[in-house]
Amino acid sequence: PIGHAMQGLHITLESLKLNQGEGIPKEFKLRIERLVASPGEGGDHAVAILTRNISWLLYLDPAWVRDRVVPWFNFDNSFSEPAWNGYLCAAELPPQEIGTALKPMLLDLFPAIYKWSWGEQLARIAAQIIIGLAVFRSDKPHGLNSREARHCLRTMNDRNRQDAVWELGNIARREANGWSKHVIPFIN
Repeated sequence: PIGHAMQGLHITLESLKLNQGEGIPKEFKLRIERLVASPGEGGDHAVAILTRNISWLLYLDPAWVRDRVVPWFNFDNSFSEPAWNGYLCAAELPPQEIGTALKPMLLDLFPAIYKWSWGEQLARIAAQIIIGLAVFRSDKPHGLNSREARHCLRTMNDRNRQDAVWELGNIARREANGWSKHVIPFIN
């Protein structure tokens, strides 16, 4: 029920067609906070729904996302698991502001992700995001340089390293001059 209520809030908030940076209305924030504070899986589900839509929330209210949502990703936070679950379910590279804030934690996502009983799909997505940040954003503050990418690959299990190689193959096929422009420089 808490998840359904959060989805209803999300749909209603979306229907307001707010402009960038306009902020989430106070009455919505109050309800969001109540849902997140729900005990057990209800609060976790609310957090997962919010983090799945983190890019859109950042568009609306960057200060609130930075101050309230980003701390959930810290592995010491009780909402860390549902926050990462929701974020990885979105399966997209983070916008710069979120990526910069998440980067220190992303560097330790492997092996932390293996403690959570999610199955292999979200770890596969995490490996693909790592590759995307290393290949396409290595020169950006929210991207991964070669040392950081190497660290992430070394802390993955063999299955997820295979997923990383698979993603490199996809990049090579999908991008113009993918092998020479993206994959070979990454391997070097």
